[in-house]
Amino acid sequence: MWIEKLENGKFKFIERYLDPYSEKWKKVSVTLDKKNQREAQRILEKKIQDKSNKIQNRAITLHELMDKWLQNYKMKSKNSSYFSRVSHIKKLKKSISHEILVKNIDRVLLIKQIEEWLFVQDLSRNYVKELKNVLNMLFKYAIDMQYIQTNPLNNIQIPTKKVEVKHIKEKYLEKDEVEMILDNLRNAYGNKKNKRIADLCEFLYLNGLRIGEALALEWSEIDFENRTIAINGTWDYHYNNQDFARKTSTKTAQSKRTISFNERTNEILHEIQAENPKEVPYIFIGLLSHRQLTVQVISSNLRNATKRIGLNKRVSPHTFRHSHISRLAELHLPVAAIMERVGHADSKTTLEIYTHVTNKMREEIIEKIELL
Repeated sequence: MWIEKLENGKFKFIERYLDPYSEKWKKVSVTLDKKNQREAQRILEKKIQDKSNKIQNRAITLHELMDKWLQNYKMKSKNSSYFSRVSHIKKLKKSISHEILVKNIDRVLLIKQIEEWLFVQDLSRNYVKELKNVLNMLFKYAIDMQYIQTNPLNNIQIPTKKVEVKHIKEKYLEKDEVEMILDNLRNAYGNKKNKRIADLCEFLYLNGLRIGEALALEWSEIDFENRTIAINGTWDYHYNNQDFARKTSTKTAQSKRTISFNERTNEILHEIQAENPKEVPYIFIGLLSHRQLTVQVISSNLRNATKRIGLNKRVSPHTFRHSHISRLAELHLPVAAIMERVGHADSKTTLEIYTHVTNKMREEIIEKIELL
């Protein structure tokens, strides 16, 4: 720092700094009435710090960026969306070194990481797509915060994995497999909790709801006279922490819908209505707790049931939704009608199951024709 005395008797304090944009040396100055070097130094350092923030920002690590972004995302999102992102961030942190700086991330590193997930770790393409989407949000946030100028993910495509028939078949259950699981749940240990879980799974199979949509259903949304269900929300919770659970809007605009139900669904609903306390508005609650069942409890019981019957498939509540789609495909319903019923905004999953089921039906027809 140097000082120049001005003609008016004041003092001009000047300091040089490296401009982060041009990477050239520039000057900052402050004029004071008195020759107060300590005060001048403080003001000049603040000016230089403000102008040099870009240099500091560019040195941020990807892990630090994740923490900042997640904190920002939490303020804008549903609990379920936030906790889903927490899971994705954990996976990203596990995959990418904590030492890597955001400014040094390039296409080569990202392409190698995506291929590692797909072909070495054998993660599903859909899950890799979710991880890529989170990375994309991270880099957009980094641009907004001026940590970087361009998104290194731009124009990077996820390679297509060879989809095995076995993989598609594991997304849904055959009719006899559904019946075996439900029978096992209802007959195992004479447990009323298992019966309620069986009723819920059969309801999902018959109507194609997401588990969150079913848990959020209220009696006021059931029209017994016209046999329709109005799906207006989803149950937003994190793991088993029911204290923070609440009903929120549906996953997408297409998810809000009204569907018809059959006689078996009518029987299930009336049985539950007779068992539930009248003061509780929700349908799928525990018989003792009178609170919503959790996905973890449902999934645990399903795993035990599949083991008991020797079924070598990974079954979750969502499997019954996919099984509903497969049954509608077998009944030759148009894809558009199926998508509308299950509230799918994206036809990918519906088409994947639909195509597999209809191809299997064609093969069975050919086999039967050969017997003529």
